[in-house]
Amino acid sequence: MKKVLSLIFAFAFLFGMTACGKEEKYIMTIDEKEYPVEPFAFITQYRRDIYYQDYVKNKGSGNGWDDQLEEPISDNGTLYWEYILSESKEVYLEYIFIQEKFNEFHLSFTEAEQKEIDELYTAMIEDYTKNYGDDIIKNVCDKIGITEEDFKNFTTGYSYKASKISEYLFGEGGTYEITDEKMHAEYLENYRRFKYCIFPKTDSDGNSLKVAELYEKEKRATEALKKAEEGTDFNEVIKEYSEAYTPITETMTDSEKQTAEQQNETMIDIGIICNSDGIYDTDYYTMYGSVVDSEIVDAIFEMETGENKLIETSSTFWVIQTCDLEETEELFELKKNEIFSKISTPIFENLLSEWKNSITPVFNEKLYNSFDPRTLDAVFLDAEKLDEFMEESYNIDNTN
Repeated sequence: MKKVLSLIFAFAFLFGMTACGKEEKYIMTIDEKEYPVEPFAFITQYRRDIYYQDYVKNKGSGNGWDDQLEEPISDNGTLYWEYILSESKEVYLEYIFIQEKFNEFHLSFTEAEQKEIDELYTAMIEDYTKNYGDDIIKNVCDKIGITEEDFKNFTTGYSYKASKISEYLFGEGGTYEITDEKMHAEYLENYRRFKYCIFPKTDSDGNSLKVAELYEKEKRATEALKKAEEGTDFNEVIKEYSEAYTPITETMTDSEKQTAEQQNETMIDIGIICNSDGIYDTDYYTMYGSVVDSEIVDAIFEMETGENKLIETSSTFWVIQTCDLEETEELFELKKNEIFSKISTPIFENLLSEWKNSITPVFNEKLYNSFDPRTLDAVFLDAEKLDEFMEESYNIDNTN
């Protein structure tokens, strides 16, 4: 279960919760079966707040948010608020799909799993209240119209349901069993590993270097390549030349030393393992779209293990050495979750698509339209404090 839980839990808040309000309302019917409104309310509110938060971070304040909601977001004329609401509908259907399949497959939690769910929820709440205050959960629930038990069932129980379904479908004996052998084959075919020395073409403030400075950078990169080709241990080349390697000094704080040591250790022991799309870390890719430069990816898939090369990109001189993907078993273990997700996700999405095509959901339009993002205030964040924080950050940036 832990194989996929970490991937699913990262998206837990994007879905909904089990409804158990005193006054049962329905947001949708399928073949006259009524489906509860509470999960939809949670989904729409959360997604509205996430988009608002992104807007404030990009603009520096919430000024203009109302106008932003009225802006077209696509060529077909869909407005921003319509997009958020429509997207919430799709996520709600995914939530219902998980509930339906969990029951259809006759799945349940063991006592040990339920204990793990409870412990995970307790830890999550402790962390959440530490950051947002003791009353945050109660306030969220009151504003949305759900119970705290709903909140628990969704944030931990729901993610475990998704994980159980994944195990049922893709685990040992499952309809779409994904074996270690299959994942290992994917690893060897579509991943490459390399270590690197980097020489940025910019200064510490991000300004482009002058021609003479670029010449010196390239000269250093060429020296590093020569040493590697002469047989010097590449780890030693990294320590001597790479500008990404941070020497530990006595002037550093303990926290700075720990961070530098961890980064150096990864650089020396592992390097970078990326797939053919240049994705080296799924979290960084999801949040920032961060990938390895295409020039590097093209090169490492052509190079032999142990081969060295100097590659120039628009921003950096790289000296790389390709490394053995199977040097240690731990290297494969680092990528198993990612590979599992890569194989299972399109299958799961196809099952979800088939299910959607097999049903005819009828939404309660009056209730559905009451969740118009233009009429919703922030629930999952404090809009005033967010604005104050961004204003302070903006002023700090301008004084530096």
